[in-house]
Amino acid sequence: MASNQAAWLEGKGMRPLAVRAADMPKAGPLEVVVKNHAVAINPLDWKQQDSGSYVGNFPAVIGTDIAGEIYAVGSDVKNFKIGDRVLAHCTGIMDHKPQSGAFQLYTAAHSALTSKIPAGMSFTDAAVLPLAVSTAAKGLYAKDYLALPAPSVSTAQRDRKGMSILVWGGSSSVGATAIQLAKASGLTVLATASARNLDALKSEVGADYVFDYKSTEAVNDIVSTIKDLHGKNSVEFGGVFDAISEPEIFKEALGPMFEFLKSDGVISVKKAAMVMPPLDLPEDVEANCVFAGMLLPGHGYDDVTQLVWGTFMPEALASGVLKPLPPPSVVGKVLEFVQDGIDQNKKGVSYKEVVVEL
Repeated sequence: MASNQAAWLEGKGMRPLAVRAADMPKAGPLEVVVKNHAVAINPLDWKQQDSGSYVGNFPAVIGTDIAGEIYAVGSDVKNFKIGDRVLAHCTGIMDHKPQSGAFQLYTAAHSALTSKIPAGMSFTDAAVLPLAVSTAAKGLYAKDYLALPAPSVSTAQRDRKGMSILVWGGSSSVGATAIQLAKASGLTVLATASARNLDALKSEVGADYVFDYKSTEAVNDIVSTIKDLHGKNSVEFGGVFDAISEPEIFKEALGPMFEFLKSDGVISVKKAAMVMPPLDLPEDVEANCVFAGMLLPGHGYDDVTQLVWGTFMPEALASGVLKPLPPPSVVGKVLEFVQDGIDQNKKGVSYKEVVVEL
């Protein structure tokens, strides 16, 4: 009989996470229990630890990204079986149940937010993707967000090129995934990153145009490229996916960019999907906060969940259309290293995803 351990958050601001016994998760009718082989760390994790936001009751098990083998399946789950290699987006942030958090040996995950991974993909690589996929998918495809064309593994579909998009923060896990999904939807993708990551965004992730966000000419260069695409090739600008969403980004970059594009007649609507929109956005900007947990079935975005997790992801992972980027950086191989990973993520990482192997 298997036993479970978890890295517990005992209270707001309490650290380190306390590694101790946890109840063995039980699969609900539409859930699977995953034996975790790798978990990834995201900015959400240190923000929850510091502030206690979206935690619910303490002690709690936080974390969203897992990859491993299915240990048990719920009674109504038809598309997975015990032993399948999978990645999953954990939604403890929605139900506040310890068994739904990532930072433990076994986790219960909704089958709709679970995907098989190909034999050649390691669990360490796969753990990079889940939260990034859900966040990018909601911002790109939901009808009340950017509402882009559906992604496809078909080369013909991916070569449509009738629309462009700007991904701000392309070297983050969410940004790199947004670039790949947008490319799979046939868009021309412009992306920003620091200078040292620009080559990787083009050669590994697939962005068409890249810009150093620290450059004083970044906004002018982005506007010029969008206008050139619009004027010469009639490419519609589909909007901005802001994977970073710091207030100064809109004030100093995206705001002026929108003004230039609107005054030149390239756009009529200033449209953006943001991980966390600034509170003082101008009234003429259509911007929505991308909260990935809403892809949990029953929260109004089941169509996006099915489109990306159900239809696109299994084929995209198998074919290499969707790659686990940025690359993982392993900080340790037991739950005690989760706190080290959280601390490292909080200090800042550049084109890498912090992962703990289990």
